Amino acid sequence: MTPTRIRVNVGMILPKLIGAALGAALLLAPAARADVLDPVDGVHVAAQDGVRLWNHVDAGLHYSLVDDAGDVLATTDEQNAPFDVSLGNDTEGRLLAVYSRCIDTCRLYAYDIASQTERPLGIRGESPSLSDGVLAFARGRNVYQSRLGVAPHVIAHVNGRGTHVGAVAASARGVAFISRNENVATAMYLKPAGGGKLRRLALTRFGDFGWENASPVWHGGRLYWALSESAAVNGWVIRYSVSSGRASAAPVDGAPDAVAFDGATMITSAILNDDATAGQVATLDAPRWGSPPRSAGIGR
Repeated sequence: MTPTRIRVNVGMILPKLIGAALGAALLLAPAARADVLDPVDGVHVAAQDGVRLWNHVDAGLHYSLVDDAGDVLATTDEQNAPFDVSLGNDTEGRLLAVYSRCIDTCRLYAYDIASQTERPLGIRGESPSLSDGVLAFARGRNVYQSRLGVAPHVIAHVNGRGTHVGAVAASARGVAFISRNENVATAMYLKPAGGGKLRRLALTRFGDFGWENASPVWHGGRLYWALSESAAVNGWVIRYSVSSGRASAAPVDGAPDAVAFDGATMITSAILNDDATAGQVATLDAPRWGSPPRSAGIGR
């Protein structure tokens, strides 16, 4: 599948751009921005090895998976469903984007960045994450894992009626994921590599807006995730050391929904309004790390 170029409707974008600029001026950025990659329409960013992907949303709330050149890699099957995309390498070192095309349990796909081709993986799930040829993903209250092309097996299960697992991040250290019950709480878990006991890293009481799309990611042996209370309040990036259990936090403009790393460069995507129709993708220059807010629920 060959990527196509987005045709930008300037008449539609300009009012949103002006609104976003005014909003940014009022917010007074808590951390310096090195480069704004998408000032208006970008959400759920992923990055690796010089490749930067995110969701572009149009006026009709349809999402497209795009790169930083503006090329469209794929479009979703339904409205209001951003790609749960992540980037990782297969066993031969090829860089793949893995994702589903809808909100709930759906077919999973892999997009080969070099060959610009997409293929179905023959399994259903959500929030896929790939690390050195090992794929992890969520389905219902379970987390599954397997090598690409091998039947997946359950590695973690979370109890509770109304509980839903999502936002998976795989690495050699283990698989991190979020478990959410909108009537109780949302938690960050880690299933250590090698069959270690399931660990709960944090627990928060935030409601519908916040951890649902917190998109954990591994970098330098640490786990990072986004945290926000609402689109009206600036959020944080949480940095967590699995070995020590210590955490720190850096403030972010808007309500961050994802964190990504391109080498040493941290990139965030953040929602800028209450209805999630405006979003900004930007690198985060010299984040100011400090103590995490109590609402992050670290160690609970």
